[in-house]
Amino acid sequence: GPDDPDPHPFQGEFVGWGTGYVHTMDLTGNGPWRERISVDTGYDTAALRLDGNEIYVGGMSALGPMTVTVYDLDTFGTKRAFTWPDTEDQLRVVQLAVAPGGRYVAATIDGFGGYFLDVIEVDHSTTPAATTRHFRSVDGFVHSNLLWTDDSDLVFATVSEGGLELGEHAAII
Repeated sequence: GPDDPDPHPFQGEFVGWGTGYVHTMDLTGNGPWRERISVDTGYDTAALRLDGNEIYVGGMSALGPMTVTVYDLDTFGTKRAFTWPDTEDQLRVVQLAVAPGGRYVAATIDGFGGYFLDVIEVDHSTTPAATTRHFRSVDGFVHSNLLWTDDSDLVFATVSEGGLELGEHAAII
């Protein structure tokens, strides 16, 4: 906490996501938690895009399409937003991941048939940003966190029902 004596073992800023809030803590000065972003529901999820110094927050609660708001990590001000295509009839976003450069975004979405993976391309040069879906999986496809590599490869684990022996797992890149 802020009353701990020097020297502090960590440097930088910690960004924490909670139910409906983004908080930060200055690790260099061992400062207090500060609320930075508040969202409307607990059904939102966040993803960092460190190469752009941004945090993407996707939200959907079965009341309309998913919207993604992009915030600046220095000021936590809104930079831009876009609507995820064809999500009007889905329940909520579970996971979100942004590729380096911000051109591709992946999400695990909870639909009425189970979780599925959606990958879109976002053209931020248009207003509003144009989005194009490149992939939508079958229901029940994703069983892990999503991770974009520095080469913009998307990595996640999946299990094919009845396709693997007990204790076996598969990864898809």
